[in-house]
Amino acid sequence: MRWFNILILLSLAYPLWAVEIETQNAKRIISNRIEYKKGKFKLDTCTLNKDDVKRIMFTKKGEIKIEGYRKTSPEYLISLKDSALSVFKNEKTITLLDEGYIRLKNDGTRVFVYHFAGVILKPEGKEIAKLQLGYSPESEHFKIILARTIKKSKEVINLAPNEVKIIKPTEGLEFFDKGYTVSFTLPQAEVGDIVEYAVMYDIYSPWNKNIFTASWNFGGFDPVYYSHYRIVLPDTSFFKKLLIHTDTFDITVKENRENGKRIIDAEAHNIPAFLKEPLMPAMLDIVPKLVGSNQKDWSYIFHWYSDFQKKRMTVTDTIKNLAESITKNTQSIDDKIARIYYWVQQNIRYISIKGAAASGVSGHPAWETLKNGYGDCTDKSILFSTLLKAVGIEAYPVYIRTNDGPMLVKEIPSYYGNHAITQVFYPDGSYRFLDATGRWSRYPYFWSADHGVWAICAQKDSIYFIEVPPPEDFARIYTYDININPTGDMKLKFYSSYTGDYEASLKYYWNYVREDERKLRLMSMVAQIKPDAVLDSFKLINTSDISKPFHILYYATVPSYMGKEGKFYLFNLPEIKGRFDFDYISLSKRTYPLRFSTSEMITDTYRIHIPSNFNILALPKEYYDSASLWIVRGKYQKEDDNTIIYTDTYKRFGRYIPTKDYKDFRNALLGFKNFVSAPIVLEKKGGKK
Repeated sequence: MRWFNILILLSLAYPLWAVEIETQNAKRIISNRIEYKKGKFKLDTCTLNKDDVKRIMFTKKGEIKIEGYRKTSPEYLISLKDSALSVFKNEKTITLLDEGYIRLKNDGTRVFVYHFAGVILKPEGKEIAKLQLGYSPESEHFKIILARTIKKSKEVINLAPNEVKIIKPTEGLEFFDKGYTVSFTLPQAEVGDIVEYAVMYDIYSPWNKNIFTASWNFGGFDPVYYSHYRIVLPDTSFFKKLLIHTDTFDITVKENRENGKRIIDAEAHNIPAFLKEPLMPAMLDIVPKLVGSNQKDWSYIFHWYSDFQKKRMTVTDTIKNLAESITKNTQSIDDKIARIYYWVQQNIRYISIKGAAASGVSGHPAWETLKNGYGDCTDKSILFSTLLKAVGIEAYPVYIRTNDGPMLVKEIPSYYGNHAITQVFYPDGSYRFLDATGRWSRYPYFWSADHGVWAICAQKDSIYFIEVPPPEDFARIYTYDININPTGDMKLKFYSSYTGDYEASLKYYWNYVREDERKLRLMSMVAQIKPDAVLDSFKLINTSDISKPFHILYYATVPSYMGKEGKFYLFNLPEIKGRFDFDYISLSKRTYPLRFSTSEMITDTYRIHIPSNFNILALPKEYYDSASLWIVRGKYQKEDDNTIIYTDTYKRFGRYIPTKDYKDFRNALLGFKNFVSAPIVLEKKGGKK
């Protein structure tokens, strides 16, 4: 209780300070006074129990000048609005001010200030009034400097402190560097209004005080009238900077020195909105941006990371005995790797239990994760690498940025990554990557979000590129045996195989479906062929065995499946149209490349037995299209008078379809969609042709 008493004395001794209370349920209360007595805090407007109070902060009353923050008047912002409206037409919002300020202090701490003002021009533009801003209480203080709405009438409505919510991080996320979220909505914002806010981060405990990086992107999905970024460093600091994606933009960068400071100013005017497209690259991979670092090369960062890791990768007797027992009677190095890969996935639960760098990037010691039986991505990677090390296999944790985000700028040494996986080396120097974070990845497959990104292997002083696996590593293979009886009913046998993420996701799904519900789920799947289809029997093969391929086998009866057009009977392949929907080619042309998580393969085989009282009149003509990035083919052929064999293969190589190839890619897939939609044409024997 002593700290409570000290805080209360401060508030009484310094009446120019206001008290800000953060409660356990994320409410904030501002008070001019605070008094503690018998386990309760008495404020201006209410009384709180001690256990309901999470944090007490003091703020000076009145206006305080904040470093890096440029105050703007409502009149100034209204004038910016008028000027911006003459430049940008028919927009839902316009960003009037997009300002950032970051300063590296002599002691390695830093301050970041962000200031935004935007005008709402259409109802859907009101989204800019809803804010969610992250911060990490372990390393930084966060302050809302200003948050207000400037109405068309020029009335100013300020955000009330009790409308600010603090959201704790969601449990179960794979990534390190988890922080809190500050959430608020700027009050009474409507079409025609200007919304404005400014926030400050006082970073008192950065991950490493010797590593300073800066990054600023000019523009986004809304047009920006004015963007400005200022970097302030001690005068003698080394700083390497790079402008990216700026070929068609007018970005000016100026540098000067004053009062012992090195100041870098970057600004841009009139940046148009970037289009939103399905499966487009990450925003930071297309917008103009400035990145910089005080590191001349990666050496210091490699050393810092590897020092964390080496200390946590000690092979204890317990770890050695476990690794040897897991790999007992294995015949090859791949057998050893696979056994340990499966063991870590299945026996170490994923739980994220850390936040800042000393824990988030470094992980816990391997022995501690093993003892706990849980850990996050870094912990599992360290334990996996240490178990491999215990049986003589060279392996290291590596940091990556999952491929839903921007790529690493290798020229600028920086913090990098939101995920940790493992790089395993063979005696001949070759290597592979594996991700033991999940639970159902069959060796040698690993999570598709890890494909096509850079990996920092600190203990090898190197950065490696994780190549995108071939399409066969992310495959769906379907086989059908179909018998049509003389009345047009269909008897169907379905058998499927999978690889990579698709297999892992299905094992995950079916392991969490109760045994007594599995039949219902499959009945629902069969009913998509035709509502009155009946599931006769089924079997899920290797559902829980991570080391063996997963298969689905079922038998079904579909009454009156064939359609009829006059005297002709039409037979469409079941399920295939939905399989080749290709919804990502909806646009006739694209501004940006198509971006996928990995390569892909789908292949089908249908053996169709028609009754002896039917003739095969017409089969769709063979379809084929290929380029360096895709192959698509489909073919019907008669095995005999009563048997038709259909086969197809779709392969997409790599993660990207460049804009220049999109038209051809789209045409290839549209042609194939038409091909699989075309029916087999039959007639009953004895009828007129």
